[in-house]
Amino acid sequence: MIKHTGVATFKKHKDEKPGKKFFDFQNWLIEFNGVDEVFYEIVPQVASRAAGETYHGMLAMLHTFNYSLGLRCCGIYANSWKKEFTGNGHSKKIDVCKQAIDLGWKRGEVGTDKLNDEADSIGIAYALLQKRGVKLRFEGDDD
Repeated sequence: MIKHTGVATFKKHKDEKPGKKFFDFQNWLIEFNGVDEVFYEIVPQVASRAAGETYHGMLAMLHTFNYSLGLRCCGIYANSWKKEFTGNGHSKKIDVCKQAIDLGWKRGEVGTDKLNDEADSIGIAYALLQKRGVKLRFEGDDD
């Protein structure tokens, strides 16, 4: 059952040292007490060297964090989870948001792609849980 969804951003600000975003990411991970598993999107190609360094640095930290706590960690490619979630591996953000809302996600707005990264995380969880035969439910769902 999904009890919480959300998105966090870790950008380096002008006067910060390069490692600050990684430090912030580590502290953010520590806040998640009681989780059993972490799902993430596998990014096979990044737009720039800086984006690649950030992605791979955070991925290394994520795997280290999960390993140190004995948590499972599972990744999936965007086209795979989108196909499972919406029926189209090249779905637009608005379609992903609509599907998340249809499943019971309360934070999205119909007809927009507001909070689209959060809807993406729901799509990722949905696809990975479906493969295990587990129905995604949100806290407060009756069935």
